[in-house]
This record gives sequence, structure tokens and C-alpha cells, in this order.
Amino acid sequence: MAPRRELTGMEKDAEWFPIPRYEGARWKILIPHSFGPEAVMVQYPPSAVLPLDVPTWGRYEVVLEGSVIVEGRTLGSPGLRYVQGDERPAPLRAGPDGATLIFLSFDKDAVEGGLTGEGLALTAAETMARAL
Repeated sequence: MAPRRELTGMEKDAEWFPIPRYEGARWKILIPHSFGPEAVMVQYPPSAVLPLDVPTWGRYEVVLEGSVIVEGRTLGSPGLRYVQGDERPAPLRAGPDGATLIFLSFDKDAVEGGLTGEGLALTAAETMARAL
């Protein structure tokens, strides 16, 4: 059996950091990149457009509060976008009240493990689907 990972990050335990050159935008690390998969919470001020990294191994972008506009569509809470590939995805623009999002970025190991359709993987997928 392949080794399993369970990573947890608590929002209340993480410190906010400003995003340089984007007044009013800030972020906090919930699970650091050095662990493999990464979880980051970001707050966008109204109408802000921030650049996003290339999501080679895949990334969930979850709208927790407010809304974002992407390619002419508005995603409100609890909105979800999944992106993966070698090119930058379409940018997210915060709605009129700003937006708070969590970015859940995968690494190669997470992609190779994937959801197996059994045990905890299946329970996690079902729980996420119900929450959204």
C-alpha cells in the first residue's frame, strides 16, 4: 500500500500577510508548499485582479465569501473552480464586495494517488460535494 498523507491547517492559527503591489489584498498559508500540497487563503478587495500561478498538478479555487468574476461568469459562495495544466488559467476578479478564497494546490504525489473510490477518499469526495 502506498504511503498516505493527511495534512491539516487551521485558519485561526495562520497569520495574514499583505500582497505587495495589491492594496487591500492579503493571504495566509494554511498548509505550506514545502509539505507537498498547499492550501492558501486569500482576501481580494473589490474589483481586484491578482495573478495566479500555473496549476501544473491541479488546484481547487473555492469562494468562501463574496464573489469572483471569471470569463464573464460570477461565482459566489460556495463557488468552486478546478484548474490544471501548463498555462495560466483565466484570472479571477473580485466582485463588488471583494472575495475570500482558499486555493488548494496539488503536487505530483497527490495527483498520482488520486481518489480511489473507496474508504476515506470516497468519504472525503462525498463530503466536499455535499458542502458545496
